[in-house]
Formats: sequence, structure tokens, C-alpha cells
Amino acid sequence: MIVSLVYKIARRLLSVPGVLLRRDTAMDAELLVLRHENAVLRRQFVGPVRYEPADRFWLGALSSLIPRPRLTAHSTREWAVQQARNLAADLGTRMDSLRFLLRDRDGKYGQSFDAVFQAEETEILKSAPRAPRMNAHCERVIGSIRREALDHVLIMNEAHARQVLASQ
Repeated sequence: MIVSLVYKIARRLLSVPGVLLRRDTAMDAELLVLRHENAVLRRQFVGPVRYEPADRFWLGALSSLIPRPRLTAHSTREWAVQQARNLAADLGTRMDSLRFLLRDRDGKYGQSFDAVFQAEETEILKSAPRAPRMNAHCERVIGSIRREALDHVLIMNEAHARQVLASQ
């Protein structure tokens, strides 16, 4: 109880400069958090990192001053396009084996998203409007595969996943 009260008081005291000097305080707080974390790590050259209660206290209090990036509750159109680009780059030449992309009509999938796959000659198939259960059969197959095969085995790589699925 006392530790909780001291923590709350320390957070309030540390937030006062944040109101006065918004930008510099956030940067200084981040540097203080990193310096304290480095001090903790220097104390322990071997073994896992062990934070003492005082370490947790200061890291928690100082990290509350670091502004969090503003997240919208849903992914954005730009995020979806970047994910498509990442997938295309990760798959590389294997992208040629994809013939179709089935997607819903969510607003986050725009022309830019489709263009990433169309550049790889992948045909875009959209689900019917206002039919959220249209891909229920696909979801059921994926769920069955996961429950019956993949939940019981630690998959190491793609080749191992193919081997496990072929043996089922």
C-alpha cells in the first residue's frame, strides 16, 4: 500500500515538468529510462535480467512520461498496403504460385493494396457485400487443421509444417 502511494506521488511529481516542457521532458524521460535499464543490465553480466522493486518503480514512473504513439483502434489503409508489400517481399519468387487473393470489402483494402498483388499477377476476389460469414467454410478448414495438427506440434519452419500437414 505504501509502495503504491509512493509510486503514485513519484509519477505526479515527474509529470509536472512534462506539462511545462512537453517535448524536452519526453526525450529526457526516455533517456533516463534507457540509462536506468543499462545500469540494471551492467549489474548483471551473466544470467537473465532481474529487476529489483526499486528498478521496476523507476522504470514504471519514468516510462509513463514517454508519449505513446497514437494508435487508431483499427488498422489503417496505409498499414494494410505496407503489410501487402512486406508479404510480397518475403515470398519473393514464391509469390508466382499465388493465383488468387480472397479478401473482404473492408475500407482498409484499397486500390493500393490490390495493386501490390496485381503487379504479381494475382487475381483479387472480393467477398459479397454484407456477407460476413461468406468465408466460413475456409475458416472452418483452417481451424480444423490448427486444432487437429498444429496445436500439438511446435512448428520449426515451412518445410516442417508441410511435413506435419502431409502426415495427418
